[in-house]
Amino acid sequence: NSLRGLYKTMYKRIFDNEDKKKDYLNSIYNFMATLSYTKDAVPTDTSFKESLLYRELYKNTNLCKYVLILLENGRNKETVNTGNATIEHIMPQNKTEDWRKEIGSDYDKIFETYLHTLGNLTLTGFNSELSDKKYADKRNKIKQDSKFNVLNLEIIENETWTDKIIIKRAQRLADRIIGMFSLPKIITDTALIKPTNNRRTVNDGRSVIGTKVTSFNFMGEIKSVSNYTELLMSVMEYLDFLDSEKTKELAQ
Repeated sequence: NSLRGLYKTMYKRIFDNEDKKKDYLNSIYNFMATLSYTKDAVPTDTSFKESLLYRELYKNTNLCKYVLILLENGRNKETVNTGNATIEHIMPQNKTEDWRKEIGSDYDKIFETYLHTLGNLTLTGFNSELSDKKYADKRNKIKQDSKFNVLNLEIIENETWTDKIIIKRAQRLADRIIGMFSLPKIITDTALIKPTNNRRTVNDGRSVIGTKVTSFNFMGEIKSVSNYTELLMSVMEYLDFLDSEKTKELAQ
């Protein structure tokens, strides 16, 4: 319904105007730029990358597999056969003592933060053979038998698996995705949009007394809310996802 309304609005604003019809492509770009700071905004490269780094891509397994296949094969004419491939968690979904030793004292926090994110996911044709095995065994199997060289670069190069390597890998893969889906700058350049007094940031110092909130932007994700209580609860959920220990400290 949201997309249907978006496109109806776009059509009316562009194609009901004869002048805009003549240069319809730039008219569409300009229309998309005006959506900044709304729930229909096109994400900037920065916000898109932040989402790829920290959001749980595995929650949507179809999308997750599509992204991983795209990362491996790109838009090349010669591609790796992914027909029997399944999604593999490098740090496995089940906690084990071997992995607790591998990751170290922050294992629980790293597990909760990065388990289902891009940096910890790959493709494999032998998921059942890898399962919950320790990293050294997984790495040896991948080095010997896997053909997914783009996805597995950091696994092949590193003898240990840490949160820093997960983030580094996610950054490389996110940059690769962004390179495939580059957009005209005018669509996401918020400097082109005239500021509005209806928008607040956490640092601008203006009071929100007597105002109504409809949405907020957190780490590039725009979410609709109906009141400030819902906004606060939603932000706390995000913070708890990113650092549950720190959130507990704040709550005490």
